[in-house]
Amino acid sequence: MGSADPQVILRLGSHAEKDYFLKTVKLWDGVIVGANLLEATPGATSSLIVKFAGEKHRVPYYVDPMTYAFGTYVENGVTRSDLDWIKSEQRVKVSSRPGQSKIPQRRFKRSYRSLAEKFGGPVLTALENNSGITALDQFQINQLCEAVVQYQANRVRKEFESDSEYAQIADRIPLPAAVFAPYFYIDPNQDSDGLALFSKCAASAVKIGGDIPIHAVLCTDVSTLQSPKFLGDAASLIKDSGVAGVWLWFSRFYEEASDLQELMTFRTFVETLRQKVEVYNMHGGYFSLALSRFGLNGVSHGIGYGEQKDVIPVIGQSTPTVRYYHPKLRRRLGVPDIERALNDIGVVTPADFFDEVCGCAICRGVIRTDIKQFSEFGNLHYSTRNSKRQTQTPAAARRCRFHFLLNRLSERDHVASRSATQIANELHEARDKWGHQPTIRRNSYHLQRWESVFRK
Repeated sequence: MGSADPQVILRLGSHAEKDYFLKTVKLWDGVIVGANLLEATPGATSSLIVKFAGEKHRVPYYVDPMTYAFGTYVENGVTRSDLDWIKSEQRVKVSSRPGQSKIPQRRFKRSYRSLAEKFGGPVLTALENNSGITALDQFQINQLCEAVVQYQANRVRKEFESDSEYAQIADRIPLPAAVFAPYFYIDPNQDSDGLALFSKCAASAVKIGGDIPIHAVLCTDVSTLQSPKFLGDAASLIKDSGVAGVWLWFSRFYEEASDLQELMTFRTFVETLRQKVEVYNMHGGYFSLALSRFGLNGVSHGIGYGEQKDVIPVIGQSTPTVRYYHPKLRRRLGVPDIERALNDIGVVTPADFFDEVCGCAICRGVIRTDIKQFSEFGNLHYSTRNSKRQTQTPAAARRCRFHFLLNRLSERDHVASRSATQIANELHEARDKWGHQPTIRRNSYHLQRWESVFRK
């Protein structure tokens, strides 16, 4: 099969992002919400889903069941099954006596405990035993698939049914565009067992799913792209499972940093799968979007992050600066790095910037009369009176996010109208124009690798 019309499915990470969705939701091809967010704030999240998917907007939606959170994971090269990464430090009262102080304890986050209770069966057992799922018998697999499929299909409706004021409209709430089979991280060191569980969950979900399309999620490490056997076995199992689609999630797969062999293998794997099923990248950027020329159906990501995502998040990091998305380089850069290059490539007026860098509504609103106003995308401040370091202002972060979203929509439509060769030519032109600038060069090397993928 040949090219596909690329889809961008936006992922809601928190309710703090609601405004970005409400202002642009009609423009996207779908919205995906993690089940942990749905359990953390069931009423508010269900209402948002209905607002997006209801009669006014009719945007397709998906619920990510997040079952991988209850499996094993690898941290610093060590396989762990303690489920510690879905726990947090909580202050817990150890006695019911009045005045008894609370002590800190590490416990499961409320959203994941609630999710485990909804799924029941082997997931709830995993929490109670404090040990991630590694293997399941067929009865347990069927039990899990039934619970996970029904959860995605009915969780939002049940939330409305529980409210007497809205119960009468519950049956009018649309079903998800597709339902995900339960999935777990496949450790490359135990890939045979992981693939067996993956395929059995996919096949069981297909039998249970009814009229809703069933999609699988292949969740593993980027190192498996170096294993022809793993990829061959995975492709065969996916094709034989009966699923309508598969979402790829290669943890630590960074599009800008990956070498040519890794990128080409990913492209070939997509082409192989596309002969039988729809193919999506669970966390993808421009490179994945452009792979629609070779059959990739779509990508999902957040409002300014999530184009690459490790299975286990880094805990304790401060909120990162939202950098400016450079539409020609197809990646985010620091504002000062771009500023230092503008004069050398002949960008000295706002009109020059709109022609050579970006002419989106956000950029035109910021760079009104002077090219120096571009610095507003990187404005810093001391967030509190006691802050020792400056951080990005909320207004600057907001500008960067909306600018990115408008560019991603433009990229989706642009890619749909281009051939692989034309995309390669555009990447080549961007490298020629920007790749020689001292402050840009180190952030342009990916363009040559990407170009090679689209020329082969």
